[in-house]
Amino acid sequence: MSLTLKELTDLIGAFGTCLASLAAFFAINTWRSKMNLELVDEFIITLYQYENAILELRRPFSTYREFARNRGLFENLIVRYQTRTEQLNSTKAAFNKARIKTQARWGDFINMKVCHLFFYEEQIQAQINILLMAEDPINKTELRREYYAQLDRDILYAKLLEKDDRFAIDIKVQAHEIEMLIRNKLDIMQSIKNTFYMPAKIVRKFMKQIFRN
Repeated sequence: MSLTLKELTDLIGAFGTCLASLAAFFAINTWRSKMNLELVDEFIITLYQYENAILELRRPFSTYREFARNRGLFENLIVRYQTRTEQLNSTKAAFNKARIKTQARWGDFINMKVCHLFFYEEQIQAQINILLMAEDPINKTELRREYYAQLDRDILYAKLLEKDDRFAIDIKVQAHEIEMLIRNKLDIMQSIKNTFYMPAKIVRKFMKQIFRN
């Protein structure tokens, strides 16, 4: 069946529209995938920085910058935890910023597990406060003994062997589960579906227009 000049012009126009639609779709899809990847990378990096800062709170020994010979034992203890808490707050702020971005993109699907991670941090901070009250020389001996009795050293201090540190393992497992949840947003099968569904729809529309002509 021969085509008239008008039909041929319409067919070429439809084909051009189809190609333009495909090009636009692939450009948008590539941009969206790149944005999603960057968002997930930022989230995971800040997640593990925050996790490391939590675990750093439990390390029982001071670093060189946390210790000074001209300070007493209690003052050095305060500086140790002040330094580590400042680092923790900095990493937590960056993590929360990345978390808000993922929440705006995909909803609050990870908030419950993130709250669990925050709870582990709160438990450590509570034990640090108890330790500082117990070590404060201003407090009376009897009061200091009461605070010492409240200490949970399994929470406050890291174990020598990682396999024996149940509290640290729980923190790492929680962080890993959060990572897996966010990585699922980049699931390859979903990417394939997103890549080929719309082009197939455009082609079907183009074929219908051909046969209609």
